[in-house]
Amino acid sequence: MAQPSVSNDLWDVSQGTVVTGSSDILPGYSAAAMFGEFGQNNGFGLTWTYFNDNQPAGTVHYVEWETPGDVKVGRVRLHAFGDGPSLNNGREFNQVTIKAKSADSSDYDITVLTFTPSHPYTYIDAASALIVDELIPAVTSRSFRAEFVQYQAGNGWDGPRIVEMDAFPVPPPQITQQPQSAVVNFAMPVVFSVQATGAGTLHYQWFRDGLLLEGKTLPTLRINSATALDQGAYSVSVTDDNSTAVAGPATLTLDFLNVHQSSADLWDVNSGVIITASSGYLTHAGTPEGMFGRFSADWESHLTYFADNQPTGTVHSVEWTIPSPASVRTLRLFAYGDPFLNNGREFDSLTVRAKSAGSSVFDVVVVTFKPSHPYTFLDGTLILDLEIPPIVASAFRAEFTQYTAGNGFDGPRIVEFDAFETRPLLRPTVISSPESQTLPKNSTVLFKVLARGGSLGYQWKFMGQNINGATSDSLQLKHVKAKNQGYYTVEVSNPAGSVTSTPALLLIAP
Repeated sequence: MAQPSVSNDLWDVSQGTVVTGSSDILPGYSAAAMFGEFGQNNGFGLTWTYFNDNQPAGTVHYVEWETPGDVKVGRVRLHAFGDGPSLNNGREFNQVTIKAKSADSSDYDITVLTFTPSHPYTYIDAASALIVDELIPAVTSRSFRAEFVQYQAGNGWDGPRIVEMDAFPVPPPQITQQPQSAVVNFAMPVVFSVQATGAGTLHYQWFRDGLLLEGKTLPTLRINSATALDQGAYSVSVTDDNSTAVAGPATLTLDFLNVHQSSADLWDVNSGVIITASSGYLTHAGTPEGMFGRFSADWESHLTYFADNQPTGTVHSVEWTIPSPASVRTLRLFAYGDPFLNNGREFDSLTVRAKSAGSSVFDVVVVTFKPSHPYTFLDGTLILDLEIPPIVASAFRAEFTQYTAGNGFDGPRIVEFDAFETRPLLRPTVISSPESQTLPKNSTVLFKVLARGGSLGYQWKFMGQNINGATSDSLQLKHVKAKNQGYYTVEVSNPAGSVTSTPALLLIAP
């Protein structure tokens, strides 16, 4: 058999433990072998305590010991041998009770642990003969007693065989789920969370870059609108009745270039959204919760796949509620489309509705959106990134109208639908620059730019000079003449930066 994996524990002889009394033990062995003493084992190279054989069933074999001073024990491990059913489960005990003396007591008045094994023993680790590994309520003492009750008698090898008994300090809280790092856009919400177990009431304290965050003492830390000041490494101390453990760090990073889906927006399952109704969806793929951040190991469970083979114009719907009314200011919709399959899996229009206060129907139209076909993607699967007049509500409905039917893959595929009280920003990016044109004199010309970034401002320029009042995403010129010939650009800006479109050349035909 292998040696137990731990030595020099609180009860180990190397720490000064002394055996003060015991029942009969087979000659050549020692009660101190339970506590790490070597050399009392007839040359087998193992430290065993062999209690006397041929005792009646129910006999109490015992050992008493003292440590040099008080020790605080919070975990006990016991390694023992048994003979299993082939030898009538000999050398096994029926029960062990570990006791301690409280301060100034002459009796062993504290029960540290009572354990009744199976027969044959069920080993936690057969290589080290480990049969007990228990967290216990913390016990502070210097005097201890272990009582092993004889299991049965009659085969000549029936006294319990104990390899070692170890005691350890009270363990710190156990972190069962670490906070996860996050990469988000500016002004997006962020949630860090920790899960832990421990003794008694758990207390939490969050830190950023090692500095205490005043008042942040819950297992979940929410940042409602991330800024550059929030970037850093987040950790959390978890303290129970005995000690402290630290979880993390988890880093928060702002990304000004790429759009990120949110795991903490107003409509996210992590924020408490509940689906209240939905139309049909594919049973082998994601459910409606996929629109709102649900994720599991199931195939494509993070998506919402509405049912295929529905007539053109079918309205696919989802209804949901959030825990309490909130002001929605920004919507982001991520979706899939199939440009090579008759634009399948695309929807013709989206209408988002809400219930006004006290209403039983969805009486407020939040937004109506009609995408291009094939979809025009702003970033990855993002097809809508829209700031709206704030709407305060707790109940919402999304209606996706079927675009086309007939190819078998025509139900809309929605990746995620995010809603924010803030306006997440990126550095502006031009998705589609204005196009060059050649037109007859006195024509009307329309230049248009498509950009993303959030809270965008526009300034059109002619030959590098600002055009007064030209501050929208389009520029219209009427009755153009030769003097209007030249290059037109638009500068797109927001608080995160600015970008200038590719020049568009206007030529006036003779």
